[in-house]
Amino acid sequence: MQLLNYICTIIVKSIFNHFKMKISGRHIGEMLKEAREQRQLTQEQLAQKVGKKRSYISKVETDYGNNIKLQTLKEIVEKGFDGTVKIDLEL
Repeated sequence: MQLLNYICTIIVKSIFNHFKMKISGRHIGEMLKEAREQRQLTQEQLAQKVGKKRSYISKVETDYGNNIKLQTLKEIVEKGFDGTVKIDLEL
């Protein structure tokens, strides 16, 4: 039984690490910055559309992007870019 638990733990860790690598391979903040620039929006303009401060948008695009809450990401994408957030999990 311990061997089975050990094997299951290894499999779960492997799946988690694979999923984590795919997410961190492309920084969420970088993707938001790219989307903003493609739409020719300044950080200030995006902040106004979303109802946040420019400094917050800057923080999201740099160091905070990977720790962003899904609700905040949804607000930025929907209000700022008129888009939708889709999450695809492959386990």
